[in-house]
Amino acid sequence: MSKAKKGVYAAAITSIGADGEPDLKRLVNYCRGLIAAGCDGVAPLGTTGEAAALPFLFRQRVPEALAAAGIAPDAVILGAGSPSLGDAIAIGKASLAAGYSNLLVLPPYYTKEPSDEGLYDYYSRIIEALGDSRLHLYLYHIPQVTMVPISHALVARLRDKFGRIIAGIKDSSGNFDSAKSYVGPEDFDVYPSTEAVLTAGLAAGCAGVISGSTNISAALARDVLRASGAEREALQARLTDFRQTIQKFPLIPAVKQVHAWRTGDSGWLRMLPPLRGLSAEQTASLRREMERLGQIGDARDAA
Repeated sequence: MSKAKKGVYAAAITSIGADGEPDLKRLVNYCRGLIAAGCDGVAPLGTTGEAAALPFLFRQRVPEALAAAGIAPDAVILGAGSPSLGDAIAIGKASLAAGYSNLLVLPPYYTKEPSDEGLYDYYSRIIEALGDSRLHLYLYHIPQVTMVPISHALVARLRDKFGRIIAGIKDSSGNFDSAKSYVGPEDFDVYPSTEAVLTAGLAAGCAGVISGSTNISAALARDVLRASGAEREALQARLTDFRQTIQKFPLIPAVKQVHAWRTGDSGWLRMLPPLRGLSAEQTASLRREMERLGQIGDARDAA
């Protein structure tokens, strides 16, 4: 089982069927499309994928479905975090059984202000229960949502105990200085959550990005990675403009709306409560901005 390759990952959105249930087949096909569109990999079952609202049994079935579709293990970082230790372990076991060793694990976010000792116990119990030296566990720092930050002291203690199994961290704090502060050992991969800092992050030693908006900007992000010099600077400016624009809207419904426009499939607008779609005013504004940025009708998008 390979560690996740470095580069641009999309925190994949999840298709919700007309019956209100998540659609496993469409999620898998969508992940394949994201890679074809330019992503180095996908991060399904994360925040943008509405994972906290998804049924546990659905989450448990995703790894096997990804494997059946032939998606490479080093192109997947699978969301496995849960307030329930047992659920996180069960999802981890399903992932490892399907050949996917890269797990993105939120802290147990229902319990507020846990001690670092408690968080150390949580992550240690997951690793010990999985009992697989091939595991690559990525910590997930998104304190504005979880209210549970991942401290540097906790990272150091887990690394001291488990070594390379603690493979990296996704920093979704929205603070680039925070993300850079985790950069250290070469085998500890740091992923900011915005492609607006893709070039600067790579220069600072980050491994790439894991972003909700690369569901839309995958092709442009790929072009940034391939370019150099003045061309890269110009492409990064376009990529930054895109990210700064789309993040003015509620991100999940905005990403789903753009994908629905691109595919002509309004089914992508469905979300799990309490999330709701954009207002008419927001939808009109988003369309104007995406047309300005050339992001509507892009045939390179995932289908």
